[in-house]
Amino acid sequence: MVCCSQSLNPTGYQATVRLPCLPEAWATKLFAGEVCLNKQAAEQSAAAIALAAIEADEGLCTLANEKAPKKPPAEGTEGKKPGGGKGWKNWWAPTPAGPDLPREAISEAPLPATVMEWKGQFGWVKLVQPLEHPAASKREGKVQNQDIHIVVGGAIMPFYTELVALMRKDATTIAALLIHLQRARLQVDYNLLLFRAAALIRLFKHLMVNYAEEFGHSLRLLIEQNMELRPADNQKRLARFKTFHEDPSMLALLKRASVSLQLMQHATAIACRESGPEPALKQLASQKVEQATSSHLQSILANFSRDLSLDLDDVVLTLWMTQSHICIRFHVFTKWPYKIWTLSKQFNAAVYLHSMDQFLQEDEAWHSKKHFDQTLLADTNMVDKDKAAAIEKLMQKDDWRSEVFWEQVYLHKQDLKEGKESLSEGAMVSVKVYLDSMGLGAVEV
Repeated sequence: MVCCSQSLNPTGYQATVRLPCLPEAWATKLFAGEVCLNKQAAEQSAAAIALAAIEADEGLCTLANEKAPKKPPAEGTEGKKPGGGKGWKNWWAPTPAGPDLPREAISEAPLPATVMEWKGQFGWVKLVQPLEHPAASKREGKVQNQDIHIVVGGAIMPFYTELVALMRKDATTIAALLIHLQRARLQVDYNLLLFRAAALIRLFKHLMVNYAEEFGHSLRLLIEQNMELRPADNQKRLARFKTFHEDPSMLALLKRASVSLQLMQHATAIACRESGPEPALKQLASQKVEQATSSHLQSILANFSRDLSLDLDDVVLTLWMTQSHICIRFHVFTKWPYKIWTLSKQFNAAVYLHSMDQFLQEDEAWHSKKHFDQTLLADTNMVDKDKAAAIEKLMQKDDWRSEVFWEQVYLHKQDLKEGKESLSEGAMVSVKVYLDSMGLGAVEV
């Protein structure tokens, strides 16, 4: 009786074999095979390891070679007589072929070889040193990797396993041959490719100009080493990306995009910080983001003199346009309805009354005067006594400010969508002041 179980992990299938039919402690031993790409290969790997362990044990070999005593026939019978058609079912049994054929050990030492052709699950290799064997002249000296086995420690092992172990000693050979011969490494290498790609994307976001060339070199090596690992559809995608990557102008585009993304990420990191007890809208309207990105931009510009391959006009213009976009985007938080926090006495104790008066005097698309009047008139008694106090009481309610804010944000977006509102003069002034400080007063935004 043989018990076999399989498990699926991120790198492939792995099988374990248990033989409860064996005597004593052998009945509880587990034999784990190597990680393979399919279930059949995983089972064969575990079975080969179990067989090697059994054949290496002298006690089990002795028991296996002993002949079982012949059972005497039952009393009163002549025993089982052979039938006329006994053995005809063997005609239907599959005949051995390929790797299942009998093997002949011709060398106990590793045989170095080079890969001539690889076809997914098998391939052709050519021995470095000619082999003196009658079959060595077939196929122009090419040998299928499944055709060669060697004996190691009494167990028959595939040739490519020893070849991989031999190649580990030579770093230059690993990149060329390792991925072709060790089947289990195919899936492992693909997972490493995905992991490295994710790491490279994270690196791209934080990339400085000085590291762009090293990044491009590493990515090129990664693609070259994995071109023959995947099926045909993925090979086409990698080939297209390799064509793009080998474009001489790619490195300059990579550098320009990386510094622009770095500036945008710097602004996003500041905007996403916790505001503490203050409202987030107040923090966004304080112009801290614009000031911080402006300082960061100056530090980036200081590094461009080290790279003579960059087109400074394109890179500097891209950075300035990115900074201008940041200024325009965050200037919105200084306008209604985003500055509704100024109506709160808690967050704007010094001039909240002035902000309330400004709110009542505004006559723009964001201000729903009708909604405000209806809410105010709901408390008629308070209005009759003191209208100013009623207005102040209404504006200090958090739920009222929240309702007005979201309503006016919707109206504001609708006006922008319909083209009724353009970039405000305040935003234009903010951008022009920034460009003047950078010596670009004549640039139009």
